[in-house]
Amino acid sequence: MARPNRQYLLAAIAGLIALLFAYTKSRGAANPPLPPAAVQGRNNTVLFLVDKHPGLTNVHYATASVLLEQHPEVAVHFATFSEKEQEADTVSRFARRRNPQARPIVFHGLFGRGFMETMDRPMPEYVHGRDARGMRYMFDMLPHVLQPWRVEEHLALVGRMEEVIEEVDPAVVVLDCFFMVGIDAARKQNRLMSVVAPNQAVDSFVDRQPWGQMFWKYPALATGFKFPVPWKDIPMNTYLRLRLIYSVLHAVYTSKKTAVYKAHGIQEPVGIFNIYRPDVPFMSASLAGASLPLAVVPPNVTLVGPIVRASAPAEEQDPELADWLARGPTVLVALGSAVLSDVQVLWKFKKYDEYDDAFLEPLREFLDSGRVRMLKWIDADPYSMLETGHIVLSVHHGGANSFGEALAAGVPQALLPMWLDCYNYAAMVEDFGIGVWGGKESSPEWKAEELGEAFLRALDGDNPASVAMREKAREIGRIARSNPGREQAARIIARLAASGK
Repeated sequence: MARPNRQYLLAAIAGLIALLFAYTKSRGAANPPLPPAAVQGRNNTVLFLVDKHPGLTNVHYATASVLLEQHPEVAVHFATFSEKEQEADTVSRFARRRNPQARPIVFHGLFGRGFMETMDRPMPEYVHGRDARGMRYMFDMLPHVLQPWRVEEHLALVGRMEEVIEEVDPAVVVLDCFFMVGIDAARKQNRLMSVVAPNQAVDSFVDRQPWGQMFWKYPALATGFKFPVPWKDIPMNTYLRLRLIYSVLHAVYTSKKTAVYKAHGIQEPVGIFNIYRPDVPFMSASLAGASLPLAVVPPNVTLVGPIVRASAPAEEQDPELADWLARGPTVLVALGSAVLSDVQVLWKFKKYDEYDDAFLEPLREFLDSGRVRMLKWIDADPYSMLETGHIVLSVHHGGANSFGEALAAGVPQALLPMWLDCYNYAAMVEDFGIGVWGGKESSPEWKAEELGEAFLRALDGDNPASVAMREKAREIGRIARSNPGREQAARIIARLAASGK
């Protein structure tokens, strides 16, 4: 009995800390300074300032496509890295197929490194577990993730985007919440802004929940705790929240950069504690029934559900692959491996380093027979494949964009998380009964037996739990598609654009 009593005592102490934090925070925010009135530029003109990584920016291309198609009075400009010009052209051509009156995106090239390219360590070094060692590693690397660009790169990008803003003179600037340089540029120019985010609202607004709920109710970053946080996990959850706050506040890496940015006229460099602005409309991909519910949703936040990009059917994008998908139920794998008795497997697999193919020997029979396909690149975009109805399980790493695509398509998910919020998404699909966490006990060093067991839980056609999972995923997908997030986001942005001068 001593152990449970100690857990409850620690949980109570954690609760008191949470309440003290909430009280202090509310006192400090009683009279927040009002930002100056935003500059509103040319009427019906929108400028997207975004990164180039698909996981961060697919929501922006999805929204832009609807603006072109359904709001042709709006001129859409994109400022992103030059190699994405073809992407903007593809979106424009698809919109014109649906509405010949649609105008093309006006592209403005940026030069330099994108968000993912700024990660100066090899990608495998960002992988971490949920144990104490993994958490320490996460806290050490988090400041680098929050301000990844070198000072000279950051200032050059801000300067280039200021030039674009002055040239376009948009009524509203649409931002990517991870593209900090874009936010700095828009704020420096004091422009009317809005944010379109692929993430769940809880990721951005957990600190605004009453009574310190971020400590004792909502799982901390990378914990994968159930929601609401069980009593036994509240002490650890509270510690990890406080540890994260300490890591960010006391990061020499970011504080030195911030001082330089202020010296160059960026009065309020964006960081984790000031990214939220109550005057900036914020569109989140949260959907009731498949997202952690918030006690308080800020009035400037709209929960629009999954924001996925409409595109040509898979049959048009890759006819041969579409024919192969139609052969039978298919597991789409973006990470890991799966071989099951009654399905075929499409595995998008790109080697990170150079090594031979000996690891494929257990799959050789299935590769030779065509039951398993391994491709470095797939021409058809993931959502178009999910829409075919042939995908019975989407296996991915737990990114917000992949989660949203499977959600909108109504396909069960198997998540194999490796870092940060991916662990929380893995816990969430199990909490809501729309998927499984593959290798929960061994992530991110998965064991084949655990993965096989998890995949079978999702695919076993006769198992009542598996049947319920598929039915729940289909119902959530039906709700998401009934009022697509991309259309809701586009309507809000079009309304903001119409308020220009």
